[in-house]
Amino acid sequence: MYRSSKDYYRILGVSARASDEEIKAAFKRLAVRYHPDKNVGEAGWAREKFKEISEAYAVLGNRVKRQEYDRARWVSFAGCHATNASGQSCSEERVFWDALASRHFCQELASMLQDAGLRSDEAFVNDVLSGGNGFQVGFS
Repeated sequence: MYRSSKDYYRILGVSARASDEEIKAAFKRLAVRYHPDKNVGEAGWAREKFKEISEAYAVLGNRVKRQEYDRARWVSFAGCHATNASGQSCSEERVFWDALASRHFCQELASMLQDAGLRSDEAFVNDVLSGGNGFQVGFS
């Protein structure tokens, strides 16, 4: 399971809905750009950047690892893992409410809505999720 705070999609500069071909193309473009041999004056920095890009592609470029990573991302957005700090399992309701209270989840939701060309401002999302009943989702 992936418990890394790294956003592999951001590292490769692709959307979470990117196709396998888009991920592969992004990796190739970045690998050429940041390869240590192409950055002789900054080889140490380039080597670290190249490792980060390679790590992201090793996960996102593998269908099974990508699915596991995506599941782990959503769980971490919700702020809940399989068990909480006291060792008790989280309920679906708890995961839902923790997700809505999570800044990361709300940012990802806004990004997904924008990617789809849909309205995604904070007031709209609050109206949709709470029906104007006072529940507020935090984007910041």
